Amino acid sequence: MIECRNLTKVYLSGTPREVTAVKDVSFTVNRGQVFGLLGANGAGKTSTLRMVATILAPTSGDCLIDGSSIKTDSESARRKMGYLSGETRLYERLTPREIVTFFGEFFDVDRRLIDERAEKLFAMLSMQYFADRPCGELSTGMKQMASIARALVHDPGVLVFDE
Repeated sequence: MIECRNLTKVYLSGTPREVTAVKDVSFTVNRGQVFGLLGANGAGKTSTLRMVATILAPTSGDCLIDGSSIKTDSESARRKMGYLSGETRLYERLTPREIVTFFGEFFDVDRRLIDERAEKLFAMLSMQYFADRPCGELSTGMKQMASIARALVHDPGVLVFDE
């Protein structure tokens, strides 16, 4: 499902010095496996996951998401995964239901299917009592559940969680 080979990310700082955040990282995650990255703060875990999720372009190397390259077919790779970061970043004025619907439509899921999946996700995550409240009124935990539902609405084969 995930096959990363020699992922490298070099950041250019404001000085003539480059910062290598990730150097030649390779790993494979097969269907059904749970895989974690461990390391100290600043070790490159988040940069690695952001490359896998197509948020950052690798300086070199590549990663295949169920056969789709993050470098040459990033849209296909992105459609095959759900990504959840440690920061919820939800639209404060929208409700979890509106956010899940928006992301379902973004991934070209049929509206009827979005509604079905949303109801199942809201039940599974015990979100029914706040699914129609604006995200700006929700607790941090409620926002995290809404973010999880957003990442799952298109039924991805790969889930990438950062913290």
